Amino acid sequence: MDDSDFIWVAVRVSDGSAHVAEYRGQMAVNVFQQITSNELQIGWFALESVSWERDREEVLQSVVGAPWGYGDTTYFRIENLLRIIPLSNSFVQKRSR
Repeated sequence: MDDSDFIWVAVRVSDGSAHVAEYRGQMAVNVFQQITSNELQIGWFALESVSWERDREEVLQSVVGAPWGYGDTTYFRIENLLRIIPLSNSFVQKRSR
């Protein structure tokens, strides 16, 4: 897949209890279309290049070149997805700086 096969999104997910968190990352366009058209309602979806905010600062899930830590992909249950929002080009440009 190349970059045109992915879309930047923000997702809000529940962990199944009272905890809700929001993550940003790249999702495959075909998965985004399947989720938003209700074709895909059960299973898992992946986000690549995952980040979130803590104290108004962006936190990256992985650090490029680090010999430790998490990978760059996170998987979420579709059943726990509360909201999905495509992100604007301004977010993508800001992120790539």
